[in-house]
Amino acid sequence: LDGPLRDDAVLALGTMGEGSSLATLAELQRQVSREHQPAIAASICMLGLSCDAHHKYLDDTLRFAATNANFQLLLRASSRAIGAMAARGDQAALTSLIDVGLMANDQARAPIALALGGAAVRQPAAMMTALAARAADQPAAIELLRDAFDMLEEDYAEEMFYVSVRRAFWAAAEGTPARRLAEAVLQKLEF
Repeated sequence: LDGPLRDDAVLALGTMGEGSSLATLAELQRQVSREHQPAIAASICMLGLSCDAHHKYLDDTLRFAATNANFQLLLRASSRAIGAMAARGDQAALTSLIDVGLMANDQARAPIALALGGAAVRQPAAMMTALAARAADQPAAIELLRDAFDMLEEDYAEEMFYVSVRRAFWAAAEGTPARRLAEAVLQKLEF
């Protein structure tokens, strides 16, 4: 049904991973506007189908919407869809959010950061892996994560992220990149 919860319902179908929902998603894909297409693409990928094509579509859509001010609905929809995939530990989705978030202006950065933060609190280890892979722009990526945590209203989830990062800090040997990353995240997020 059309309404404000459609995208949530579509993403839930993908998250549940029930293959029988593919026919419903395929039918919706032919009917809905472009603002609802990202949720459908993410859900189909979460079902394990055509992930490369859907990742490319979602990344291209996010980049387009982030650089064109007249596409705020599409920006929020694609951020949320990629965020749902990232919340399952999808490294390509995390990379896409960080890449586009770092180049986005303030107006576009906010929904991207919010999606990144939602993924981080659900998958702290995946978030740390994504940050570790960003040698050249790691401080800027951590800053994007800080922006996300400033917007989140999930104190318990943020505390659980902190516990996970603190655990990674103590598990890593002194002087290693993993320990330096955990320390940088803890300092930047002011835990």
